[in-house]
Parts: sequence; structure tokens; C-alpha cells
Amino acid sequence: RDPGYLASVVAAESVSMVSFVPSMLEVFVDQVVDTSEATISRLGGGGLGSLRVIFAAGEALPASVVGRVLSVLPSVEVHNLYGPT
Repeated sequence: RDPGYLASVVAAESVSMVSFVPSMLEVFVDQVVDTSEATISRLGGGGLGSLRVIFAAGEALPASVVGRVLSVLPSVEVHNLYGPT
């Protein structure tokens, strides 16, 4: 698949909230970094400005992943939902 697939879908569909396990969140951030705005625009999105909230659950969330997310998407809130059930 296209390495920017997830980022392109978020942009094209104006997604405002996503939920990932932390390992998939790391892949998503890699895609955001690797996906140019031109590619996202070509697929019908106006960028990732619609994305407001990211939930992470199912695995421990490393601080390094949160740091990468916030460096690439500074206006996005990251919520760690991992913990005892």
C-alpha cells in the first residue's frame, strides 16, 4: 500500500478523531512525515487540519511516540487510554 494511505484518508474524509494502538500510531506518524501536502491535496483533502484528537489504547504509550506526534501535529490532543480495565 501507499505509505501515506492512512494520512490521505484522514485528510480526504476530514477525520477529526482517530484511535490507534501505540505501535500503529507510530506508523501513522511516519506516514504523516512521509506524505507531502501535495499528495494529500491530490487525494481530495485539505491537509490534516481536521484532526483534533488521537486516542491511544491497548498497549503502553511511549513518551517518545507522543513527542513525535506533537512535533508533527502540534494542535492535536493525544489521550492515553491505556491502563487497568
